[in-house]
Amino acid sequence: MAESRSLRLRYPAVCAACGKALAAGTGAWWDATRKQARCIEHSPAVEVSAGVADGPTPEAGPPHADEAEVDLRSGVAGASAQREFERRRAQREARIRTAHPHIGGLILALTDDPQSTRAWAAGADGERALGNRFDEVAARGAVALHDRRIPDTRANIDHIVVAPAGVFVVDAKKYTGKVEKRDVGGFFKKDERLYVGRRDCSRLLAGMQKQLAVVRNALATQTDLADVPLTGNLCFVGAEWSWFARPIELDGVTVTWPKVLVEMFEKRIVLTPARIGAVARLLGERLPSA
Repeated sequence: MAESRSLRLRYPAVCAACGKALAAGTGAWWDATRKQARCIEHSPAVEVSAGVADGPTPEAGPPHADEAEVDLRSGVAGASAQREFERRRAQREARIRTAHPHIGGLILALTDDPQSTRAWAAGADGERALGNRFDEVAARGAVALHDRRIPDTRANIDHIVVAPAGVFVVDAKKYTGKVEKRDVGGFFKKDERLYVGRRDCSRLLAGMQKQLAVVRNALATQTDLADVPLTGNLCFVGAEWSWFARPIELDGVTVTWPKVLVEMFEKRIVLTPARIGAVARLLGERLPSA
């Protein structure tokens, strides 16, 4: 057997020795060469003592979460938005200090970043908050991939959650105001749009459709995963909703809030732990961290 390491699984897996389902967070042995997991009971050391191993035996010891290869693929929620905020802030500081070499520091101390820059910081906060919620359900069998790069573009996908109920593509938004669907058409024409407060946010629906196409194409590269249930979700963090509100379905996208979205992950069971692991690995490879 090739060299293995003890770790805690980020993705659900199946023991290559006995076929036992291994939930995310379970201590296991990981064979990086063969991309196989083994339960602790079927340690590579057992094979060595039996004379069937073909490689070195790892030192026995407790699983280490920071050694898991899958952890490297999970990504960091809000990383892209935080980098953009820091880039814009640094550019503003450089401009002001260059234009006002003697009082630039004072100007910076007495003035705020423009709203367009602060929006990136707020967006990063929203993504981190939502990412933390998603990571909490990983122990129950879901896998969360954060801040995924869309190939050949500068764009990213905030979160992809592979759960028992399917694959959820999530765009996190930290907006203020009441979320609602409005019909702005006339008497003879329906024109439903997404509003948050006074803002028409319907463009976000088109953006989610593009993200769904990217994930769908990634899944299609592996024939047996092409039919996995896939949904697009706009999740508003900190926004207002009316009493007895329900998620909004608009243009094939679900508009919702964190608590309800997390509940959707386990509302039905269509993916086994092994299939969740296969989907998560494929998407982690096709859509790397941004």
